[in-house]
Amino acid sequence: MEAVIAHNAKEIEEVLSRADFDIEAVKKLLLEKKLDVDGLLEIAVTQGLLADDDVYGKIFRHFHLSNQVELIDFALKNGARFSNISIVKHVYTYTLPSLNAATLMLENPIDKLDPSKFLDFVLRGDCSTYNSEKHTYEVDSEQIAHRDKLINLALGKKADPQKISGFHYLPSLELSQSLLKHGLDPNKFLCLILQIHCAACDLEKRLELVNLAFDRGANSNKIDTIHSLSLLPKICELLLERGLDPSKFLNLVLRSYQCDEELNLKLANLAFARGADANKIDGHHRLLSPKIYNLLLEQGLDPSIFLNLVLRADCTIFNPEKLIWEMDSKQTTYRDKLVNLAFDKGAKPQKVDITAFNHHFPSPELRDLLFKHGLDPSRFLSLIFIIETGKYDHKKDSRTVNDELVRQKNVLIKWAIDRGGKFSTIAELIDMKIKERLEKGLEKDSEPNEFVVWIIRTYHEIYDSTEIVFKDSDKLDLTKLKDSLIDIAMKYGADPNHHLILFSPR
Repeated sequence: MEAVIAHNAKEIEEVLSRADFDIEAVKKLLLEKKLDVDGLLEIAVTQGLLADDDVYGKIFRHFHLSNQVELIDFALKNGARFSNISIVKHVYTYTLPSLNAATLMLENPIDKLDPSKFLDFVLRGDCSTYNSEKHTYEVDSEQIAHRDKLINLALGKKADPQKISGFHYLPSLELSQSLLKHGLDPNKFLCLILQIHCAACDLEKRLELVNLAFDRGANSNKIDTIHSLSLLPKICELLLERGLDPSKFLNLVLRSYQCDEELNLKLANLAFARGADANKIDGHHRLLSPKIYNLLLEQGLDPSIFLNLVLRADCTIFNPEKLIWEMDSKQTTYRDKLVNLAFDKGAKPQKVDITAFNHHFPSPELRDLLFKHGLDPSRFLSLIFIIETGKYDHKKDSRTVNDELVRQKNVLIKWAIDRGGKFSTIAELIDMKIKERLEKGLEKDSEPNEFVVWIIRTYHEIYDSTEIVFKDSDKLDLTKLKDSLIDIAMKYGADPNHHLILFSPR
């Protein structure tokens, strides 16, 4: 779709500039230039919000909602199919479709949109209007009422509430009761309510819905995440009263995207007052404040666990001009100070967890710092071996191998080998991590096969590297390691030939 759109973008924009531009001109242009009808269908449904270069978005927004039905109908009649498009991505909110457009999507005899996907889509609808006097967006009661009609339409078509990925606004009590009645699990409902980004003025409504979840049998220990602005003391007290394990609560606090340092500190102290164990912390997204780390260490956090928490933290920052995530020098400087603090407190370098570099490769400064404190070269080799070189492509909505990451990885592997690192000594450590990851992924049938693909690709990225000059013994050890990892994957049901379909050696 991208190549076709890009090729015709200039011609489309020329047509858009005409004074006599109308819907028939759009149809004619789309047919003449053989533009992608699936792309048009996606933009017609989402009203332009997913267009990569915004060409289709310009077409749609030129006509606004009045032509949505006609464009959807045109796309379907010319071969577009709902199964070929993506209409829900968590970073977006959408303008709600008209009732006629919704009916067409769900009842069109040519092709029907899955009611469950439609339900998820509608629940992310934008129900706000701009208040020019207050210079702010406010929830529009008419839009909320329209949204609820669309939701009832989806439920009437047997939509499955269990497939909901999130709410954009707190649902009404009536809507919540309806979703629960139609099969939404109370535990999932509770998690969705706590994930919604909303302000303190919604506290009473959120409390009402949290209590509804508990009344329907929700278990507070099933909560997997809490969004930043929902970490309000009144709600947290309720969760703890309802049996939330204090150590799990502490994890939820530290993993939240809470930017208020004092509130974070208050909630962490609340967790410890209820009996939380600092050594049961399993990670956090970003580096925390010095006050939080000092509190954790005062509460008995093992220095080696502290070291791993710091190493696993994400130190990147989004560059809006390049549209990529980059290392933040302020964060990495702060991280290295924390690493030194961990070693000063007695952290053991050989206890660095194999997932320590999940988010990024270690900088030369961090690498040297770890070796200065006694990290074994083979241990370091295992930490680098496990790092994924795939990179998420937002345009393609998929992961692809990044050659620069492969190069960085091989430079670090060479560095470790040159200092005595051996593949033969890391086999057991890697094996253990593979087993752990496969066991966690057994609910997905594809997981073992995906691991075979990853193992084979990783093997070739290293074996065929131009950065590394291998001894024959190193190549033999690497091959043995690869074979042992595939054997593990096969025990979990992997097809050893699966990679032949998805992967060809570099």
